[in-house]
Amino acid sequence: MAQILREVKFTKQFKKDRQRELQGKYRKSLDDDLKCITDLLRRDCKLDPSWNDHQLKGKLQDCRDLHLHGLVLIYKKYDNILSLERLGSHSEVF
Repeated sequence: MAQILREVKFTKQFKKDRQRELQGKYRKSLDDDLKCITDLLRRDCKLDPSWNDHQLKGKLQDCRDLHLHGLVLIYKKYDNILSLERLGSHSEVF
């Protein structure tokens, strides 16, 4: 059986969020952590329960979020695309 390998896209807001977070306390591990999570998400692998991956509600009901250290990653999967939407603290992304 062929494994899904989604194309990864980054929203303009995600790129801004990432740049902001690279100036903060997670700067040493952020890119490595994002690469690890992105690799798992684009292959539809099971995620570690500690990341608290879950579907969102309301106007973001087509998105999911997971928790990476003290940050929230909001993402969306559709067709063969993994779209990274937002990254930041809970108060920054909601």
